[in-house]
Amino acid sequence: MTPCTHKADFLATKTVHSWCDLYPAPSEAVCVAQNCTYHNEWYCECNSEASCVGAGGRFQSTNCTSETSWWSPEVHKALKEAMDKGTCADIQAGWGSLEQTIQYPGGMCCNSGKTMCEDFAAR
Repeated sequence: MTPCTHKADFLATKTVHSWCDLYPAPSEAVCVAQNCTYHNEWYCECNSEASCVGAGGRFQSTNCTSETSWWSPEVHKALKEAMDKGTCADIQAGWGSLEQTIQYPGGMCCNSGKTMCEDFAAR
């Protein structure tokens, strides 16, 4: 299940996190030449795939599908319960309320910008 009220609202391939695996760090000259930020001899920070690869790193990312696939079965069960009831009120999901549990990355993964809990609460 997704954190969105409507399945079609889910942005399955939207990037949630991205990073550059870059070890060992390149020289300051290489780092800066690739439009990365040189912090010290141990750390060169690259924020785009092109700059990361150009500096000798491997660009990594996760998307909404992979992020929500890591949610526990309890969260998916709670999502179904909320959909059936039309509310997230008093529904627990693993380590806290469903509303808190799906807030991140939930809203950023829904085209509306709102999780199902936010949609239900606005009704």
